[in-house]
Amino acid sequence: MSSPPQISSHIDIEKTLSKMTMPDKAKLLSGLYTTTFTPDEDGDWDVSLSLAGKGNLFVDGKLVIDLSTDPQPGDSFFGLGTSDVRARIPGLKAGKGHAIEIRLGNADFIARGPPFFTRGGIRLGAVCNVGDDEGINAATKIAKEADVAILIIGLNNDWESEGHDRENMDLPGSTNRLVSKVLEANKNTIVVNQSGTPVEMPWEDKAHTLVQAFYGGNEVGNGIADVLFGKVNPSGKLPLTFPKRLEDNPSYPSFGQRNEVYGKVLYNEGIFVGYRGYEIKKVAPLFPFGHGLSYTTFKYSGLKIGPISDQGEFTVSFAIKNTGKVFGREVAQVYITDPVSSLPRPLKELKGFTKVALKAEEEKTVSVDFDRHALSYFDERKSAWVAEAGKFTVRVAASSVDANELVGDVELASTIVWTGL
Repeated sequence: MSSPPQISSHIDIEKTLSKMTMPDKAKLLSGLYTTTFTPDEDGDWDVSLSLAGKGNLFVDGKLVIDLSTDPQPGDSFFGLGTSDVRARIPGLKAGKGHAIEIRLGNADFIARGPPFFTRGGIRLGAVCNVGDDEGINAATKIAKEADVAILIIGLNNDWESEGHDRENMDLPGSTNRLVSKVLEANKNTIVVNQSGTPVEMPWEDKAHTLVQAFYGGNEVGNGIADVLFGKVNPSGKLPLTFPKRLEDNPSYPSFGQRNEVYGKVLYNEGIFVGYRGYEIKKVAPLFPFGHGLSYTTFKYSGLKIGPISDQGEFTVSFAIKNTGKVFGREVAQVYITDPVSSLPRPLKELKGFTKVALKAEEEKTVSVDFDRHALSYFDERKSAWVAEAGKFTVRVAASSVDANELVGDVELASTIVWTGL
């Protein structure tokens, strides 16, 4: 994805508007938005504002944030919005209402040509100002007095979203210091991370319990509670690799602003994306692709691989046993390796998976069917898919890195070539 367009504060708005068609001019507006803000605690409050357009924020009739006089560009609204500007309002009292007024004009925003129909936008927020040390000390005191501490951390759409790249994998602000202090105060701390992408976790080896919650929508709180208190046995597996540090990512040399060509992102990791890149470079991740724990345990056995037909079809079967004391679900993954190939190929490729529900001590035999696509690669010289004759290695595992994986071989007698059209 190319870099997002940048705001220029020197656009000749009058000249641009004069060239607008009537449909575009119909999108123009000047708006006045009002509401009442009532703090829920005493203290100094920080308010922040970003706009798709130009405007000002007034609190109780006083100008607090000026985004009408040469506003600086920001990443909001697909790079067409202003930067997020903060201002502090001292001495607010809980329960006392304050008049909020935003005056907005969208002429410059419309002149820049937003990528979809909209007349502008407002993003307004407020938070009671608490110093890092004060907040961390309060959390540490609570954790020290508790039998078990639950610490919710992570990101939100302030930090990751479509339309822009994250600059790093850091957790916001002093989060890592907060986690380290709480873990020191209470060894039985459960850390719940909510993020849609990996974050660095320098304290991971000290965490008693770590839950990756991703974003669960409006019911995420109830969902997390059901998992933590044992009402539901978790069975998810990571759909991506969590590296130990940003630099370990296969895409790191061409990520974000480190592009080799201005305005272009080159996917120079080629076929070695995700877990394939970590394996080819022998870089150990923090958590591998496909990883996931449960309140029970599972044992794999009895791998059987059927012969490959002339059309490239075959079946892999194996047994999974719930060796624990509670009901659970396991996602078994099947990876294929082509040890001898005319073109470079990953060390292994996920080609199939199945999810199995098992009662305590129950065992089931499951099968996963494959066709020629599980054995093939695309040959640009032939403009065709190719499944080369020879032996292939089949690996059945609980994740992309599993010391207890089941391994077997299967042989394709004759090469299969097809265009896919």
